[in-house]
Amino acid sequence: MGRRLPARARPHRTVWLRSGLVVLGGLLVVALLYTFVVGPRAALKGLPEPDLTGAEEQVVQKIDAARRAVQAWPRDAQAWGHLGVVLDVHGLPAEAVVCYRQAAQLDSREFLWPYLCAIALQVSGSQEAQAWWERALAVRDDYAPLQVRYGQALLQRRQLEPARAHFAQAVALDARAVFAHLGLAQVALMQDDPRTSRTHLDMALAIQPSFRQAHGLLAELHRRLGHIELMERQRGALAELPEALALPDPILQQRWAAEGVSASWHNRRGTDHSRRGDHARAVEEYRQALAARPQADYHNNLAAALFQLGRRDEALRSARKALELDPTSSKAYANLATFALQLGRAQDAFAALREGLVRVPGEQTLRWTLAWALVTAPDEHLRNPAEAARILEELLAAGGRRDLRTLGLLAGAYAASGDLGRAVATDREALQRARAVGQREAEQKIRSRIERYGATPP
Repeated sequence: MGRRLPARARPHRTVWLRSGLVVLGGLLVVALLYTFVVGPRAALKGLPEPDLTGAEEQVVQKIDAARRAVQAWPRDAQAWGHLGVVLDVHGLPAEAVVCYRQAAQLDSREFLWPYLCAIALQVSGSQEAQAWWERALAVRDDYAPLQVRYGQALLQRRQLEPARAHFAQAVALDARAVFAHLGLAQVALMQDDPRTSRTHLDMALAIQPSFRQAHGLLAELHRRLGHIELMERQRGALAELPEALALPDPILQQRWAAEGVSASWHNRRGTDHSRRGDHARAVEEYRQALAARPQADYHNNLAAALFQLGRRDEALRSARKALELDPTSSKAYANLATFALQLGRAQDAFAALREGLVRVPGEQTLRWTLAWALVTAPDEHLRNPAEAARILEELLAAGGRRDLRTLGLLAGAYAASGDLGRAVATDREALQRARAVGQREAEQKIRSRIERYGATPP
């Protein structure tokens, strides 16, 4: 039979038990206070208060809503990260970095916040980006754009072998990652390995024939090898290419496109829709851009989209509105002329072009459009291919480059003037340029023209 404690000892044990419960309760209260009061208040001390003077109303509302969400849920990583994205897409990267850091601290398992933080820091030139690239890679190393971006950051610091390793990893993740091939070509060229550099450039251009950056590096490769003629031909071909390609980054692009509400973002989305042929959605975006900030460029873009939809009167009104906002808008005059020609109103087209050239003397877009009108006008008495050829020759000489579009129109002007020999010679030059930049569709059209002139393509 167990020994029983004396009666005097039982209250003593009860006191200790009660004291322990009191202490535990106190600790729990402290923990709760820190979790729900002290900690959140400390976090909110770093909440950015951006200067929104002059910002568009919808941008102010978007940022204010995101800030209120953080104030309501200061321990929520998603709320902080969302505020960071909203600030970032509207041109406030320094404030965005503050939010990305806080989001990453609250949720260390999420890859997105260190990734976006690294991008914002890299753009600003901060050395701190290095640590954030590494944090993002520690969470997720299977995202090809991250491997490419980190490789580019290492390349800027001339850490060639680590950069090469990350570019190679990006290719292993996505064989069509053209920027990874470009990075490998850059590393090889810096390591005096032109053969490997050319191999990766060929791979990049096979995937994306109009990849401007790859064509530029190819010109530099020719220079290094002493192939001066090829270098000059390659540099001349750059005139045919679109602007520098942005690194494809689905995660970043989806996030940014979803949160951008400024006029410039609506205009950008409208342009993207137009390029894909979705002119109805483009019109919606352009109208929202104009509602936020009326600008001649937005009206010009809206006019072009409306005309594509067959809404001609609206298109003409929008082009004229662009001129009200900016009487020197060469794009508006060119739009009015183009619309008029397509509507069979050649006289109106020439009137718009002549007025534009009075307002903006010598403007190249207007001069090119005038040459096009002189070649293609439906009224024979308005056509003047000889004058068109003169204008185009002057444009080519003044610009120092011979782009495909102008060469093609010049060949047409020569042909319309009856000078088939010069038409064929000009188209042969255009054909060489189309081949140099991999524009196969343009190459086929030029070959067909040469054959129509009764000549053999080279």
